[in-house]
Amino acid sequence: MTIKDVMEAELKNIYAMEKQILDVLPDVPQKVDSKKVQKKSKKFEKKCSKGLDVAKKLLDELELNSTNTKDSVVEQMTKNILEISNNAKLDDKVKKMGILTSIRRLKAYRKSCYKNTRYCAKKAGLKKVAKQINKMY
Repeated sequence: MTIKDVMEAELKNIYAMEKQILDVLPDVPQKVDSKKVQKKSKKFEKKCSKGLDVAKKLLDELELNSTNTKDSVVEQMTKNILEISNNAKLDDKVKKMGILTSIRRLKAYRKSCYKNTRYCAKKAGLKKVAKQINKMY
């Protein structure tokens, strides 16, 4: 295994992460009466959509298959967001706070994944890839 192999695995993970987030996020704002949740969700959704497009482009350029990889951390976080947003017993204030804190956690994890992938790309001598990754978060 090489540093490039690690970077490629991380890039595949980014692609999977963005797909998983985009599978869940669009439905969340309708589940709670909060303009703040709607605004934050929509903004994050746009960022993830852009990230997905760039990740796909990079995978194609590197001739890598995106596969059906799943990020288990994102899977757990998105499951948590769905549980909160679908819980009819929760007060809207509690639901709002739960969703917003979950989105913040997801954003931090996402940023960490991008930083790790960029670091690996730099170490593998893939400066163009590192530069493109830098624009994604």
